[in-house]
Amino acid sequence: MMPKGGWNRKSDDERRATGTFRPSRGDDARDRRLAANVFAGPGFQDVPDPEFPLGDVGQRKYFELAGRLLEQGKLSNATRETAEQVAVLWESQHQRMACGERVPAYLTRDIARFLATLKLAEDTTPIGGNVGAADEPNPFEIIGAALAPFATGRLR
Repeated sequence: MMPKGGWNRKSDDERRATGTFRPSRGDDARDRRLAANVFAGPGFQDVPDPEFPLGDVGQRKYFELAGRLLEQGKLSNATRETAEQVAVLWESQHQRMACGERVPAYLTRDIARFLATLKLAEDTTPIGGNVGAADEPNPFEIIGAALAPFATGRLR
């Protein structure tokens, strides 16, 4: 009995040369192809200087954010640029406050959006507030169950 696929199997290089090569569709082969495209560039050993000309307030914010990113191992060229953009907006916001002007909402919104993309606080635990509240029983739960038969149809 002949083995499956025949005796005359061509190598992948021969198939590539003839143009009949088709990559395997299995998960392992797909993972190998994706891993071949991953480029691990040189990491930052320390916080680089900002490219934008920042004042004192902006530089303090930039070095604070970039330092936290470096500690968490998240400092890349993209996150450095995002931290620098936050510093620029932060400085603009503080300049307006120093002049007594109203701070536009878009500055606060953009700062919050950029900070969310940096994901600096995703591994931290919250301080105070509602910590562990899901573990404690709700003392008012019995009241809701007792009043449920009397609720209107729209509330059920």
